[in-house]
Amino acid sequence: MPDEMGANQQMRDQFVNQATEGPPGFNDERRLAGNRIIEEQARRQVRTFLDELRNRTTNYRTVASLGDQVAQEYRGRAVLELLQNAHDVLGRGTSDDRRQVSFVLNSSPEQPELLIANSGRPFRREDFSGIAQLAQSPKDPNESVGNKGLGFRSVLELTTCPEVWSIAPAEDEPAFTFGFHPEVLDPIARVAKALVDGGPATDPEFGGEPVVDWSENQIEEYRSRMSGDGTEPVEQVEKWLSEEVEHLSPYVLPRFLDDPPPQVAKLLEDGHVTVIRIPLDGGRAGSADDAVRSVREQLEALDEAAMVFLGHLSALRITIDGDHTELKRGADSELSNPLSTARHKRLRVSRSTGDPGDVTQRSFHVWSRTIGGADQPSETERIAAVVRHLPNRWPEVRKVEVAVAVEETQEARRGAFVIFLPTKMETGVGAHVNAPFYGSLDRKKIDFGDEYNQLLLELVTDLALDAVLELVEGSPKPWRGRAVIDLLASVGSLASDDPRMTRRLRERARSREDCTHLEQMALILCDGGWKPPAVARTMPNIPVDDPFGEAEWRGQAGFDVASSKLDERREAVEALLRALDGAPNPTGEEWADTLERMAEQVGRHQANAQADRLRRSEALPDWNMFLDSVLAVLPAELRSEPRDPDADCLASTRFLPTEDGRLLSERSILTPRATIPLARYSEAMTR
Repeated sequence: MPDEMGANQQMRDQFVNQATEGPPGFNDERRLAGNRIIEEQARRQVRTFLDELRNRTTNYRTVASLGDQVAQEYRGRAVLELLQNAHDVLGRGTSDDRRQVSFVLNSSPEQPELLIANSGRPFRREDFSGIAQLAQSPKDPNESVGNKGLGFRSVLELTTCPEVWSIAPAEDEPAFTFGFHPEVLDPIARVAKALVDGGPATDPEFGGEPVVDWSENQIEEYRSRMSGDGTEPVEQVEKWLSEEVEHLSPYVLPRFLDDPPPQVAKLLEDGHVTVIRIPLDGGRAGSADDAVRSVREQLEALDEAAMVFLGHLSALRITIDGDHTELKRGADSELSNPLSTARHKRLRVSRSTGDPGDVTQRSFHVWSRTIGGADQPSETERIAAVVRHLPNRWPEVRKVEVAVAVEETQEARRGAFVIFLPTKMETGVGAHVNAPFYGSLDRKKIDFGDEYNQLLLELVTDLALDAVLELVEGSPKPWRGRAVIDLLASVGSLASDDPRMTRRLRERARSREDCTHLEQMALILCDGGWKPPAVARTMPNIPVDDPFGEAEWRGQAGFDVASSKLDERREAVEALLRALDGAPNPTGEEWADTLERMAEQVGRHQANAQADRLRRSEALPDWNMFLDSVLAVLPAELRSEPRDPDADCLASTRFLPTEDGRLLSERSILTPRATIPLARYSEAMTR
């Protein structure tokens, strides 16, 4: 043991005297200052453990059990939790902070590992203490995404020995380079055994000083408890101590790390201030292959949408076995309505690889609002009243920011509830909803029966409604029409725990004095502009081989047709119309009006063809083609024999041509002037 202690001291001396290289504040005496704090933290935990052995208490078992439970609860979420932790320190560093996060996965069988690095603010003493103790986060819940102090434990699904490498946050502060490893339990067992044997309570792992400074009486009490006043066989005492040490969590016992591996050093040299290194050994229960597979899947799932609500993040770099992907986040200038308290930004997230030509971009419209704080005392009190019952530091919450986002895309999307990073819960509409909800431990679910979450959902509903009002007050542009549908309309089947945003928005609009009911509001983008749900209709399906085509039928429709720019959201549009007491399908009277308009248009085509037949070479639709089109497009109930002839909406519709160009109604088909064989039409009507 003296040789080991001498080697340890020699390492420390060499470390202090070596030349400063690499990032400022990393490779110098500041790391030694950090090591003293790391060493003392470990010594405190060992002392606590030995005290509990002496007192025959077992709180250490509870801590270890909770740690294992946390790792299990966070299964499959390690990458998101690491991203969240990195995001929380972005923008809090120096003025030239690049606000970047980098993931590097190396799946080499020899040494698979995941690195996550970030710029921003390096580890402070309180950050170190928060990781070295379970559920002791130093983060202000009014400023940070996470504040439970549990997220770092998610990595234990992947590794048994995580590492943290961070430079000093300031010139006169320590740098923290530390890790955790199950092997730390071995020197603890040695110290525990040495106390029983009457030897010094020292080990090189915890420095040269004794770990405990017990009095003779306390030492004797400990020996007596361990050995049963000398009645227990030595082998039994050693076995019991070994078993108890195994119940101590090694993840409250940090260890100082020496020189960083090459990839860690490179990330620090590239402008990152902290690197988390995760050797992928599979943790306590899995294999290295399982860990690599899980990390790869999680990294590949990080897309542009995952960055929408990470306001501090500018660049996310992902390297998987040498293949690079970079996501960059940037916002346009504010687009907000000056009469609204909501902020509206158009956010652009680009994706690029090493190929200069391989760059794509997705755009999102994000509305946000901050509620509470010093300038909103009534809202602050309202928030304080609903967080009192929550654990940890949640009762300190006095200010929240809520946001809704829709993607500017033709393709329909399904929205998710987000606690800055996505949960597993869908909103039931096409919009994403973000708020600092109090979610399950793993952030996968949100209990909307909780009064705090109910308040946030109410605030989000108001914000979404304001976004809709802003959109429909603007010009009828396609992206606006799609955004309204995404904010309001139900998509797919709703889960039993879904808050049913469409219903909530409808009810909220009815209770607000500053807006009309959704049923009366011009919400649907139609070919003729914004129209209310009562008159808007979706376009019936027109066969691809129809001689007139959809454009002609749209142009002559006797009803307000939802814009073709909403076609990819047809199901959602129809659901919204029904939810707001409208009807997606045209009425019989609207069909009758449409047939008359179409017939008049065909008549004009025919007249033009005859007047200009010498110069026209293309074939124009004729009356036979028109009737074929009518039979293909008209709903089945209008093609069949009406049950009540007096209620036949087509009976008086003028769409049957005569020799002299007039249009007659169905009631006139026996007139001798009718020139088109109508038996085919009559048979179709009775089928």
